[in-house]
Amino acid sequence: MSEGDDINIKFCDVSSVNLTMNEAYKFSKRVPFNPNSYIYLNEIYNIFNEKITNDPDFLKFVECELSNKLFKEILIRSEKYNINENIKIHEIQPNDILLIQCPSIFAPYHFINAVVNEEKTSVSIFQSFGSSMRLHKIEMDYNKFQNYLISLDMYKNKGRTFIDDYKMMIPIEGDLYGINIPDYIAKNEAQYTEEVEEEDNDDEKDEEAEEEKNRIIQNSQQIGLSPRYYEELEYTHAINKNRLTITAYRVKPPNGGKRKRKCKTSKLRKRNTRKKRNTRRYKYLK
Repeated sequence: MSEGDDINIKFCDVSSVNLTMNEAYKFSKRVPFNPNSYIYLNEIYNIFNEKITNDPDFLKFVECELSNKLFKEILIRSEKYNINENIKIHEIQPNDILLIQCPSIFAPYHFINAVVNEEKTSVSIFQSFGSSMRLHKIEMDYNKFQNYLISLDMYKNKGRTFIDDYKMMIPIEGDLYGINIPDYIAKNEAQYTEEVEEEDNDDEKDEEAEEEKNRIIQNSQQIGLSPRYYEELEYTHAINKNRLTITAYRVKPPNGGKRKRKCKTSKLRKRNTRKKRNTRRYKYLK
């Protein structure tokens, strides 16, 4: 039995999802730890991806927040990392593993997991979307990744409208989150009907409601959405309080390295001191 095979972690209340996530955790323990975080996380992903390719049920229905929990458990239980919460974008370092809570224009929140290479030139991004997309990887130039994070940090800043954030988020949702935007919008718009339902006893048109309806129609035309879907996204945006939050996992330095060197220097100094004292004493006795 390999290390971790006897562990059962409570990831969620859905037994089938919890089972497949525990299976993934046990697979991750087969990868020898590597202080190069970029290599280490990609090797873990490669094992997951091979299993995904051959098993249609592996990591099925694992939402983005759960994939975040999976990586978090792998890192924390390894006891190899220091955890730095709520770091700023400019504080990201080479070899950092990043667990990031992100805003989304299509949902109340999204989670991504990323690892920066040792040269800080490239980043691997891991995420999932439950039933629509199992765990997948996106490789990205670090500067492009950083620019997307800077944009995400502007989400819902003072003075920004829903349309401002929508236009900003579309390339991010496509490139950073890996969503096929046209297909995703078409699929979601199909769930909403364009028909206007009127109440049975509504003999007069509400002037305020009519103005609101016209506003929604005009705004939806600006960004090419159906009025009903636009209304849904605008409402989600209005109540969404989620902001960009970055947690960095950094490899702990080797234990006792510096302390040992200091200890050796201290012993050497003591020996030299004794030697000098003895020499002086013998000279005096002669």
